[in-house]
Amino acid sequence: MYSELALALGSALDSLCEPMLSRLANMATLTKKIVATLSQQVMDTIVTHTNPHPRVYTNLLHTMMQDKAVNARLYAINHVKVFLETHGQRLVHSMETSGSMELLEKTIKKGLTDSNPGVRESSRSTFWVFDGIWHERGQVMMATLDSNAKKQLEKACPVPGKVSVPSTPTVKKSSVAAAIAASRAKTKALATAPPTL
Repeated sequence: MYSELALALGSALDSLCEPMLSRLANMATLTKKIVATLSQQVMDTIVTHTNPHPRVYTNLLHTMMQDKAVNARLYAINHVKVFLETHGQRLVHSMETSGSMELLEKTIKKGLTDSNPGVRESSRSTFWVFDGIWHERGQVMMATLDSNAKKQLEKACPVPGKVSVPSTPTVKKSSVAAAIAASRAKTKALATAPPTL
């Protein structure tokens, strides 16, 4: 029923996404595999055909990633990939300004260092989707991994020769932080400048 609602109503279902997605996320840990699998497929269908709020959805996925159950973590990282493939390019600005970018990065990094090999493998393909949208942030994230995790991530790169880790990775400052830094630099320059006639 949820799938049919998402397909029929599309973005008109946006206001109901949060409660529906949170209930479906809770079903990821059910012992009946068919129920767990189908509920997570429905979750992907809803995200694909509606526009969930990035902050709410990334928070939900980050919470799923903290679960002790391997299935919940595996589904969570796959949901991140579907979300990025569907809405990533369109929501770049919204994600950067809403604070959901940090949660997204934490979720992917947690997946890359997960104890389960299946979760790590899925996280690698998700990382490359993320890197395709936010390349600089992806390279910074890659630089923080240990050598073994970095090597496995480079092997999973879908485009051979794309991997290039900068020697000194930097993340662009947000517009507010940049404005404050510019203001301080200007004040310092005025204080040290010689007096004018």
